[in-house]
Amino acid sequence: MITMISDQEGLSSKIWAKGNNVRAELTYDQKKAVSIQLGDTVYTYIEGSKQTGSKKHLGSGLGAMGLIKQIEEIKAKGKKQGSVKIEGIVCDKYEYDVNAPGERAVVYLSASTSLPRTWVSVVQLADTPASVLRMHYRDLKANVDIPDNMFKLPANVTFLEDPEPGKP
Repeated sequence: MITMISDQEGLSSKIWAKGNNVRAELTYDQKKAVSIQLGDTVYTYIEGSKQTGSKKHLGSGLGAMGLIKQIEEIKAKGKKQGSVKIEGIVCDKYEYDVNAPGERAVVYLSASTSLPRTWVSVVQLADTPASVLRMHYRDLKANVDIPDNMFKLPANVTFLEDPEPGKP
């Protein structure tokens, strides 16, 4: 998965999804940052570090669901807007605005596997400017057996609650 941080630059990470859980690994400066989403909570830490990790509640909406549940939600409640080819793969375009104006998404899912190719989310919280998150997915595989321990939190890391937006 590539999460775009500007129009021309993105961060590449590996992801695994099972049920309502997601694991993402990002390597930078020879360190591996791991994020594990268990339902509506994300735990982030540096692998092999004795540092404290962070814990963040995601609230409600698409972001509070794991990737598999997000895809199910998009297909069930999004509006299909036709199909296009992305890198040779036929994808169905969905527009999701169930929680608008607070949350909207445009998602391109493979017509044959329902796996995402491109995902654009727009989130608007209270009086803050809208944030846009663009992700591109490559080489995803469906129906792969993923061990449950991929979503187990390390016992030697203490996770501290991230403050809520706008709070110290």
